Amino acid sequence: MKSNRKITEDDAINIVNLYKEGLSASEIGKMYEVDRRTIMYWIGKYDKDIIRNQRKIEKEKYELIYKEFLKGIPFERLSKKYNVPISSIYRYARKNKGFLREKTLTKYNDVLDDIIKDYENNATIKDISKKFNICEETLNIILVQVGSKDFTGVREAKNRLVKNYFDNLDEHKAYILGIIYSTFKFQNDYGKEESMLVLTVSNKYRYLLDEIGKSIYLTTYPKPIANKRSCYLRVRSPKFIDDLINKFDILGTPKIPNNLIKQFVKGYLEYSCEIKEDVVNIKYKNTGTKDFILEYLAENGIVATKVKSKCAKIEGEENIKSFIKLYN
Repeated sequence: MKSNRKITEDDAINIVNLYKEGLSASEIGKMYEVDRRTIMYWIGKYDKDIIRNQRKIEKEKYELIYKEFLKGIPFERLSKKYNVPISSIYRYARKNKGFLREKTLTKYNDVLDDIIKDYENNATIKDISKKFNICEETLNIILVQVGSKDFTGVREAKNRLVKNYFDNLDEHKAYILGIIYSTFKFQNDYGKEESMLVLTVSNKYRYLLDEIGKSIYLTTYPKPIANKRSCYLRVRSPKFIDDLINKFDILGTPKIPNNLIKQFVKGYLEYSCEIKEDVVNIKYKNTGTKDFILEYLAENGIVATKVKSKCAKIEGEENIKSFIKLYN
């Protein structure tokens, strides 16, 4: 709310009294035609104790909420019970409390895979706690921190990856893998030691991210996040990322079974290929992928006429016709 009105000393005293009587800062702001922050500024200036008490009450409230979370009550339910946003609860937990330091988390490295496996096979927190001799509070924090348990604490299939997605590679998965190769980058996951996978495309290719999401997630998948020029999909799964790096060598030369190379290349070209009337441009992220794609094309009688550090060109009428036939 914009206003040219100036708050006088008498106004400020009256504002403090109204606030003490129980009116909210927003309600008082409407009376004086100023925004809530202006009201809080004058309250803080004329009666600092009110602000201190408010902060103390707020802290006690979140302490109570956090204690209930450690007993296994989901953030979602706590949000409704205390009428506070889930994001605020999560922020408090992350900033002030529960998330274990990496040094502490490494103490559980030997059993972490087994804990996650039991949890994803629907074992209860209580049973897992007894089995591994870890208190339920710490167990809840571990599961939230490694990403197996959503920070809302709700156990459901929402936005959960297909388990061991790449264990049985077929034509469709090879095609999806090709799209991933052409759109991926690894990015630090907000102060965590491990990285997350980020798939980025220009907005007109958003449908490719939807296609990936529908394939690698169970029933629902995270909505791709868009800005003016591009959109992206984040994937936070150590197993999924480990398979990409170690099983398929996404950072080097692709390791794809011979019978699935055609589908992989087709998926890769969905985003990395631009077909014009007199030239085909193919982009690539690294030398290994470049050599792999160009070698496959050469085996099918298609020769790149110009090869640069980040792009190859296919020119010539017959060359382009052969490429389109292979691509389709």
